[in-house]
Amino acid sequence: MSPAAATLLIALSVAPAPASAQVQAEPPGLPASAQLQASSAARPPLPDSSMSAASRALARGLPWRATRILDAVVRDPVARTPDAVYLAATAAARWGGWSAVERLLASEAWLDTLYGARGRVMLARAVLEQGRDSLALAHAALAADEAADPEVRGAALVVMARGLEGVDARDSAAGAWLRASRLLPGVSDWLRLRAAGVIADSAARWSTYASLSAPAARAHVPEIEAALREKLGDYLGAARAYEALGDRATALRLRLAAASDSTQRDSVRAALVDLVRRGGAGDARASVAVLDSAFGTLAPEDELVVARTASTAGLPARAVAGYGRAFEAGLGTPKDRFDRGAALVRLGRYAEAAAEFGRVPARDRLGGAAAYQRARALLRDGRDRTASKALHAVIARFPRDSAAAAPALVLLADLATDARKDAEARRLFGELAVRFPRSRFAPGARFRGALIALLQGHANTAAKELDALAASRYAGEEVLAATYWAGRAWEAAGDTSRALDRWRALVS
Repeated sequence: MSPAAATLLIALSVAPAPASAQVQAEPPGLPASAQLQASSAARPPLPDSSMSAASRALARGLPWRATRILDAVVRDPVARTPDAVYLAATAAARWGGWSAVERLLASEAWLDTLYGARGRVMLARAVLEQGRDSLALAHAALAADEAADPEVRGAALVVMARGLEGVDARDSAAGAWLRASRLLPGVSDWLRLRAAGVIADSAARWSTYASLSAPAARAHVPEIEAALREKLGDYLGAARAYEALGDRATALRLRLAAASDSTQRDSVRAALVDLVRRGGAGDARASVAVLDSAFGTLAPEDELVVARTASTAGLPARAVAGYGRAFEAGLGTPKDRFDRGAALVRLGRYAEAAAEFGRVPARDRLGGAAAYQRARALLRDGRDRTASKALHAVIARFPRDSAAAAPALVLLADLATDARKDAEARRLFGELAVRFPRSRFAPGARFRGALIALLQGHANTAAKELDALAASRYAGEEVLAATYWAGRAWEAAGDTSRALDRWRALVS
């Protein structure tokens, strides 16, 4: 496509085609003065520095910066020339500022006389992107009539086609897509694919599919066909097409739309619940949405299935509701209680989360973790004193549970540090390191405990503890920090030789 396809640019975002079918092109650059009908000598001089700076920003892919540079120019009645307005609109179009494009261009008298109608195409696209299809059609029709350049005319036809789709004039939209495809050979297959997506007559549609030559375009035929069948009300045909594409949730939604009696609806409901249970996160979210919109509250056992999947599929509110209904019917396990508590935490409902974690029996394998999470929820709910007591209780009741007692010790040490009780914090860090030496929290606890000793003036003790940590095979990511701070501690203890040894080892 020629450099002028830069204009096709702004109009050729053919959403909602597949991502690979999106036509991306650069908006038009500033036209040469020879393209202007009025004499440059008859117009006020351009603010050359601003225009040049804005052009450079656009060339570097910084359209918002270009907009900021040109803002003062287009607000100045003297400096607001067609060149300045056109460049400002181009910049705004590149970052998707369609309301700004419309404000700049809507009242300009030169839209159909300068720049080969490219400004009119930009205005058409701007109002289209703001959802005003009929006005976009009017602007696009003017641009198509005025444009001499085939690519500009093609760009106008693309906007027309999208606008016609928006007002549900499918036959006219198909015609506009096909005419645009003849003017824009570089993207003709994608435009014909869009045309096929609105052709109701199956013979004409498949004839259009057959004309596609690009493998990438042909690969999208099944999804275009599936979407069109749904638009045409052929729900069963669309369901079969989506099943062939592997989109079971959409297929079931369409089968539900085609269901004619309660038996068929119940069958689809059971299939949706099964998909929630067995499908991936995407299928689960889509299936839950269909179940909730079509059936409302489900049977308690189905609510439990939905809740369990929702808790891992990024739907905490649905998980909380589903678990609640299942628990009311006497269903659920301690793990379900734990997961409902976790979902409540994600929703910021900390008091309820603490209560739910408290319902997990201490004898359950999740008992210790639930007690710790309850303490955390209390802390996040602003109940510091109650949370501190709960953390001490975790350590006392689950002394060997590294998933509960170890983080409880860390959190208590953090609280002591916040309260400036450094001696207590050091004691807690040391207790963690001794009781759970292989815990993932142990290296950090040893490091922070040693630093407290250094800050309290016990440099020799801190140096020895940091050396021991650096030499430990469990030091993990703390080894470098421990080596560096061991050098600092030996330096503070007056042993410069040992300090330099640590730092040389660190460098090597």
